[in-house]
Amino acid sequence: MTVFRYRALSADGRKVSGTVEAATSREANQALRDKGMHVTSIAASGGAAASPFERVRARGGENAYLFTSHMRRLLRARLPLVEALDATKTELARTSFAPVVSRVRDKVAGGASLAEALSQEKGAFDELYVAMIQAAQASGTLAAAFDNIHQYESRRREFQRKLTSALAYPLVLVVVSILVVMFLVAAVVPKIAATLVAAKVELPLVTQALVLVGSVAERYWMVAVAALLLVGFSPRIMGLFTAGRALRDRALVDAVVLRRFARPAMVARFSRTFSALLVTGLRVADALEIAGRVSGNSIFEKSISQARSRIVAGGDLEGALSESKAFPGYALQIVGIGERTGTLAQSFEEIAKAEEEDLETLTGRLMTFLEPALIVVMAGVVGFIVASVLLPILSLSTMSGG
Repeated sequence: MTVFRYRALSADGRKVSGTVEAATSREANQALRDKGMHVTSIAASGGAAASPFERVRARGGENAYLFTSHMRRLLRARLPLVEALDATKTELARTSFAPVVSRVRDKVAGGASLAEALSQEKGAFDELYVAMIQAAQASGTLAAAFDNIHQYESRRREFQRKLTSALAYPLVLVVVSILVVMFLVAAVVPKIAATLVAAKVELPLVTQALVLVGSVAERYWMVAVAALLLVGFSPRIMGLFTAGRALRDRALVDAVVLRRFARPAMVARFSRTFSALLVTGLRVADALEIAGRVSGNSIFEKSISQARSRIVAGGDLEGALSESKAFPGYALQIVGIGERTGTLAQSFEEIAKAEEEDLETLTGRLMTFLEPALIVVMAGVVGFIVASVLLPILSLSTMSGG
């Protein structure tokens, strides 16, 4: 059962509001009508059926990916929807997603559409997923929709895996290097310096500076670690605030170096999403609205929203996207061909592939330069530390020899 929040007019004309439990919104509406109420608005509260702990555990693409994988196979085998949900619930019985599937199954069995049931599980299925299912149900291609969602998610995950693999080694190298330098400066240098001072050796200026840095690092290493974490997670932290997100997104769009990497990522994500939505039968204007929201950048989303307004006003997609200045020239030509030949979905799929390849090439070039550069920089830092320690030790040896 789901809890629905409602607003209604009572039999004597008073405005009333409250909650009612029912399997579907249709049943909730009927229950309120039976009490003599005229319902003005009703929506699932989303909180009765699932505990907060369940929602946190169910969140994440892995569970939805497994659900999609099972459903596409079962529906392709022509199983009725409720039976397919039953079978999927059994397959996922030992996962944290089982309660979600169970609630979806019960709502569909009670008369709700699959899209309606999925939309009430906001912690598990995003807006894009629900929109694709809703469009497929309207066109009677539900089995094909699960196939499209599975292909979309598989390609997205494969692209993400390639980027993660490319970035993993430099990231590990940077972290290990920073930890080594912090250990040398905070633990090794102060002890050697104390020994030299006790031996009344005059420390060179560079060694004195290093000892000062080491003493500060030894006392405030937690502050240094917190600062590094803050810098590393600053894009996510900025995204929590409207002003911060706008500043971050503007930098990604306008900054020369960042834009070279950010634009292919945004265009690829939008194009693949837009193509997947069109394949399920969604209208161009609706697909633009949803794909723009999942692009990950508020400035890019605003450009797509303006393009959508031109489409609604009767403009063509190529012209609308051209005015938005969000797409490269070759992509606009492909869009124009897709409009004229009725193959927009395939056109945006081609654009997504091209932009992903461009981003992979850029990332590969960056890593080819970055890896040796990091090694040289860190070798220089460690060499400087060693030299700063060895200089007074050599002077001590000279004094002893003299």
